Amino acid sequence: MLARDDRNTPVDWVARATALVPMIAAASDRIETERRIVPEVIAALHEAGLFRMLLPASFGGGAAKRRHSGLRPIRNTNRFR
Repeated sequence: MLARDDRNTPVDWVARATALVPMIAAASDRIETERRIVPEVIAALHEAGLFRMLLPASFGGGAAKRRHSGLRPIRNTNRFR
């Protein structure tokens, strides 16, 4: 089951996170060197809405249900290791 955005359009949080894996993998050496998540990755996570996915829609969030999405999208970003 997919969450829905403010326009009642289905949102696949796992697909959004998975789409970022190549970009995160490409930045992994720089992330390790700088010992922080680089601004480009933070911006991509924000753009994908992943920081807001579990917030209720009434607070401007993605209203994803924990039992449907939980941390699975975030775990997917670790696949490049």
